[in-house]
Amino acid sequence: MKEENMLRKREKYLLKGLRKEKIVSENKIQRALQEQKEKGGRLEDILQKKRFIRKMDISWALSEGLGVSCVGLLIDAIDIKLAKSIPEEILKKYCMIPIQRDDAENIITLVMAEPYDNHAIKEIHER
Repeated sequence: MKEENMLRKREKYLLKGLRKEKIVSENKIQRALQEQKEKGGRLEDILQKKRFIRKMDISWALSEGLGVSCVGLLIDAIDIKLAKSIPEEILKKYCMIPIQRDDAENIITLVMAEPYDNHAIKEIHER
């Protein structure tokens, strides 16, 4: 059930970003949605299979839909001391990497595979 909710959220943000940035035409979106309705599957997989979008378009659209930055992560960007301050099982569980801490603002910047996972964000806030 949780995975299904996450997938729906992901697709909602994907569609929002695709439409906002006009990455793909509304006609192509509707064709992909119709195929999804008829055959099932993930919307982003259908869009890629039909060659309507590329994998990097998905990341861009999701970041735009969510209102967060899309970053290419380099190993040098990771603050090892900061990463070790968060339990490894949490980082693995939610596929996240802390990359920056602002002690003055009490903010940690995370790179996350699923930035719309409110449960993951809540668990980090509690730590």
